[in-house]
Amino acid sequence: MEDIDINNNKTVTSSPTELLKINILIKRQEALDAIEKYYEYDYSGAQPPEHKVRAKIRTLFNLVRASFKRDHTNKQFDNFVKSLNDKDINKVLSTFEELDDWMYDKKLIRFDNIKSYDATNVELENEAKSL
Repeated sequence: MEDIDINNNKTVTSSPTELLKINILIKRQEALDAIEKYYEYDYSGAQPPEHKVRAKIRTLFNLVRASFKRDHTNKQFDNFVKSLNDKDINKVLSTFEELDDWMYDKKLIRFDNIKSYDATNVELENEAKSL
């Protein structure tokens, strides 16, 4: 086995933050896939697989749990976790939407990270656009 030389410009690395964001995106997509499958079953009249939806959403939440807790009061956090574990699947789905909105606001799943600038100030606009 060859040693990895991080100084040779051939090694590709990512920061732990970037790896976590990638993992969040993957787990979010898995949750969305499970929700889609749930609706497919539900709309066809079959018994939908709630357990998969719950498990995927919970796994996603566990990735961001510490940050989410920091942004909320203890009461808000406890209520969120209670909703996440609710027996009513509609409550769980609405809790997922809350989590998804929070992750978007935190730029964890956001792709439209356009720089904002004052368009009335030409110098600032040029600097923001690297002109």
